[in-house]
Amino acid sequence: MLPKLLSNNEGYPELLLNEKEIGLPANMSKYSFAKYKKGKLVNNFGDYNFSLEIEKGLHFNNAGFLILHKSNQHQLYFQSDKNTTVILSSIHKTIFDYLTTFSYYFICFSILSFILGLIFKIEPFNWRIALSDFSAKIQVFIVVSTFLSFVLFGLGTSYYIEKQNVEQNTKNLKEKLQSVVAELINIFGNKDTFEGVNPNFITNFLIKYSNVFYVDINLYDTSGKLIATSRPEIIESGLISNRINPHAYQSLIFHKKTSFIHDESIGNMDYLSAYVPFRNDDNKVIAYLNLPYFAKQNQLEKELSKFFTALINIYALLFLVSIAIAVVFANYISEPLRLIKEKIGALQLGKSNEFIEWQSNDEIGSLVKEYNKKVLDLEKSAKLLAKSERESAWREMAKQVAHEIKNPLTPMKLSIQHLERSVEKDSTDLPERIKRTAKTLVEQIDTLTHIANEFSNFAKMPKTFEQQLNLIEVLENVIDLYKNEQVEITFENKCSKEAILFADKDQLNRLFSNLIKNAIQAFSDNKLGKIDIATSCNKNNYTITITDNGIGIPDDVKDKIFTPNFTTKSTGMGLGLAMVKNIVDTLNGTIEFTTSNKGTTFKIDLPASA
Repeated sequence: MLPKLLSNNEGYPELLLNEKEIGLPANMSKYSFAKYKKGKLVNNFGDYNFSLEIEKGLHFNNAGFLILHKSNQHQLYFQSDKNTTVILSSIHKTIFDYLTTFSYYFICFSILSFILGLIFKIEPFNWRIALSDFSAKIQVFIVVSTFLSFVLFGLGTSYYIEKQNVEQNTKNLKEKLQSVVAELINIFGNKDTFEGVNPNFITNFLIKYSNVFYVDINLYDTSGKLIATSRPEIIESGLISNRINPHAYQSLIFHKKTSFIHDESIGNMDYLSAYVPFRNDDNKVIAYLNLPYFAKQNQLEKELSKFFTALINIYALLFLVSIAIAVVFANYISEPLRLIKEKIGALQLGKSNEFIEWQSNDEIGSLVKEYNKKVLDLEKSAKLLAKSERESAWREMAKQVAHEIKNPLTPMKLSIQHLERSVEKDSTDLPERIKRTAKTLVEQIDTLTHIANEFSNFAKMPKTFEQQLNLIEVLENVIDLYKNEQVEITFENKCSKEAILFADKDQLNRLFSNLIKNAIQAFSDNKLGKIDIATSCNKNNYTITITDNGIGIPDDVKDKIFTPNFTTKSTGMGLGLAMVKNIVDTLNGTIEFTTSNKGTTFKIDLPASA
């Protein structure tokens, strides 16, 4: 009975159906029904194309049921008696339907994660992206652009579908209206009025054409009162009035319009309703015809549902693809920028800086070219700066050497001048004066020789001859050279084994000799000098400390003690510490010092040899 019931209600809005009469709470639009009598199709409903005759040789179970699978359909057969069979058919779910479910879950999970990311800062829901990162900006831009494009595409397409649906329904309604009017004129065209015509007679014709054209029909007299309707239930249930719509009445009667179509509603359901004047054969308006287009009102919702289902599936897939593309593309774009950042961070003045190779002639290529150009400019600037520093250092050295050479020349000149005057006066102590003058000259010549030797040693470092040496033995030999000096020297060796390293023996001797000599020159005349030397070893380094109890290094020369600053004064630094620094650098070691008015400590770290 169910298929026949639904067939009788074709075109009738689902909102107006009696749920008790339907007897099914489920959405029956997903199913198709067929009823067979003695193997012949007597009624059917739905989209499935049933056969006119039922198949032969079907075997039902004891309860009268049978389940079959045909192409993309699941079909349930029920045999109520030997002559009556009812078939319920539904579409078989495909992988696309399961993907749809996955898409819904994915979108729900994404929205939930986004909300949690805005509220909490707990991983993995912390979506607060640091937009200071260039690659993150690109990723966010691509993902947001994809999301917005789908949203705008969905809104635009749904609006277009809705508009097309309204236009198509309006067109269909006009065509049905013309057809109904033509049919009714054939019957009532000879009437001057509907007064005196049996309402049931009119109703029967309205119901007939309602079933033919799948549309409800209402007929109003010229005063706007309902004459007859193909759906008396609507009026009887009080869902609509028995009077014509006031907007339609005003448009047709007062404005003399040939037709009027607008939206009306019953509860929450909107539908199209068309009105036209009904003229008899003499072209006289004797009534007003109304077609409320209830039929297929859920078609728009179905089309939109199908569209958004497909859109969600496509959206979920492309959204994942867009995320992957965003990550790959952002890394591809930002990779040269990270490379440039690393190269710029590694730039050092006076070092050999590497160029960046980039083939594309784009904005990044221009940036790379500019970087490579700056590397060349930096190398040129470094060479010019180094040349300028060398020239400045040698000029300063020349000034200091010239100044120091003048110091002994002055007493030499004065001594010779005094000797000349003594000779002219034929002094009685001339031999004694000659002797004193000769002694002075020899002393000052020795000073000049010392100055020349020190400068030569600094300017011309001899070629190194590296060999395996025991650091402790070299240091003990150097200490023995200064045992006869008026100074107390102590040595403490904390190394548990031999301190082996590869170095030039002469350079090591010069290194420690200069430091000890520098410590001896730092003592005041009225204080007993003391030098403490200690060594310690670890897996990678040997550490040597040389501590004196001298007057310390003045603050104004702390930053200059390793630069060439030659002097012959007993308390000066001379070229010795400059050579010390040069030797330590050659050995890939480090040297540092601490000083106060109670003394100075030099600490040297040299790399151990395996």
